Amino acid sequence: MKNKIINYVDLVKLNNKARKNNKNCYIAEPVMKAIFNKIVVVTLSFFHTKYENRIMIYAGERYPNLYLDIDLQDIDKIKTLELNGAS
Repeated sequence: MKNKIINYVDLVKLNNKARKNNKNCYIAEPVMKAIFNKIVVVTLSFFHTKYENRIMIYAGERYPNLYLDIDLQDIDKIKTLELNGAS
């Protein structure tokens, strides 16, 4: 099973960039503190404008749907993680 993930360090950088550039979607600071040092799962990614993607991330039961707008050149921050289940 393949999952798309983003680590916390990259998430902080992308979120700060989104806030600084007044993007429509970024994650509030209290939420960022609550998900400190977690790897989050990218559950959805789509073109929002011709310059940016909108991603939806899952950061646990408390934060199942967080949205973040990221520049297209930052899409490489999203990594693929393959999980091998028991047969």
